[in-house]
Amino acid sequence: MRPEIAIDDEAIGWAVRSSEPDFDDWEGLAAWLSTDPARNAAYDRAMMGAAAAQDALVQGAVVVPLGARPSRPASGRRLLPAAGWIAGIAACAAGALLLLRPVAPVAPPPRIVDAPAGRARVVALADGTRITMAGSSRLLLDDGDTRRVTLSRGRAVFAVRHDATRRFGVTVGAHEVVDAGTVFEVAEIAGGASVAVAEGAVIVDPAGIAARLAAGEVLVLRDGDRPRRSAIPREAVGRWHAARMTYRAAPLPQVASDLAIAWGRTLSVDPVLRDRRFTGILVPAVLRDRPDELGALLDVRVRTDAAGWRLLPR
Repeated sequence: MRPEIAIDDEAIGWAVRSSEPDFDDWEGLAAWLSTDPARNAAYDRAMMGAAAAQDALVQGAVVVPLGARPSRPASGRRLLPAAGWIAGIAACAAGALLLLRPVAPVAPPPRIVDAPAGRARVVALADGTRITMAGSSRLLLDDGDTRRVTLSRGRAVFAVRHDATRRFGVTVGAHEVVDAGTVFEVAEIAGGASVAVAEGAVIVDPAGIAARLAAGEVLVLRDGDRPRRSAIPREAVGRWHAARMTYRAAPLPQVASDLAIAWGRTLSVDPVLRDRRFTGILVPAVLRDRPDELGALLDVRVRTDAAGWRLLPR
């Protein structure tokens, strides 16, 4: 038996005996307490448990002395002999001690951070990392470990502060993205996730495929399909959160996708325009509610309705 358990058991015995009306061994109790500070704490816990037990047991009951002839109480409450009360104190005190013994701390739930629809949100972590969330995205943050986050919805760009001793990890769906200091974008997509790197390098699913992505690469992972790696302009990574979007011969669907993310609005492209390319600079904040100006810049016609905006040929 471990020493602390033996002390607790002895403390319960002293608590029960010293609670009896005819207890007179106070010198013995004082001597037992004086030999070890742990005994004082154990005795206090036992007495707290005894007090709680007494409150629980006397509720709805009348305690009568041993040997007395109980009479029926007018209220109809149950009679409890003093012997049962003392035994109950011992049992409840033991239970109280079990509850009071140290247990492993329970980790707090993750902190939920949401970005409002149609608006980006910047989150600065304690380690210097900055996360830019697209509208309607959600992050789960572990306040006990700022080097690990979960993207549960939407997309975000991570500008990670380098720490040679601790890598930074992002969980998205069933996938994990790990890096040691870089700028990259993680997005939740239908049936999987995508990861694009603007600076540095990351490792996707280090315990699985362990795919290393360098700057200018994007990896798309969909359930049931093989991972697809392709090149991407570095300036295109997370471009949806830039104040000025710069394009060089970019496909029109990509331009529409960036604007849709920045605005939180559906923006579709007519199939006839899917091969159209655009070179120029767009300022999303200026064009947010100006479909005619957007159409003039892209050389298209913009139709607006309750479903969103649609780019059509002129």
